[in-house]
Amino acid sequence: MAEILGWIANALFIGGGLFKSPRVTLGFYALANILFMALYMIEGLIVPVITLGFVCCRSLLACFIDEKQNKYAVVSLTIAAVIVMAWNMQYTGDSLLIIANMLIGGSCLMRNHFVCFRLLTSASQLLWIIHSMLYGMIYSMIFSCLLIIGTNFWALFVYTGVKEWSIAYWRQLFVRPQAAAGLCPVAE
Repeated sequence: MAEILGWIANALFIGGGLFKSPRVTLGFYALANILFMALYMIEGLIVPVITLGFVCCRSLLACFIDEKQNKYAVVSLTIAAVIVMAWNMQYTGDSLLIIANMLIGGSCLMRNHFVCFRLLTSASQLLWIIHSMLYGMIYSMIFSCLLIIGTNFWALFVYTGVKEWSIAYWRQLFVRPQAAAGLCPVAE
């Protein structure tokens, strides 16, 4: 039963990256985290359940609330999750998961900026891979993280119409603000 929950949750994480809307992706991630909460409750792991509770609330709220409320919700729920994670930190490498949590918090803040959302989500998965490799985690975790990164980059390439993510990132960060200031034209 527990293994099935884990695989379904991973499928939701991977499938969520295929959608254009970051809000839909966050909804899938929240559902996956709810399944992981159930899995951890079955295993009797209380601290991960509490942390994932904050993460789920943050993701679900980011799907529905306005920008100002989203900032407050994301910052406060990220801080709460970081405090719980830091309280339970057993190894120095666990700090990678705290940073990954903050990156996902950043992606919730960037829910209306497609490229930044995808890059922050992918960066958090890289930290999960490094953490998994440091502590000899099962290879399915590493494989799942690679698939999540893959779906995020797939979405980045497909939905931006740009074949190289660095160009998409450059366009999002520099060209649009300069175009708004009248400094350069924007090719849509």
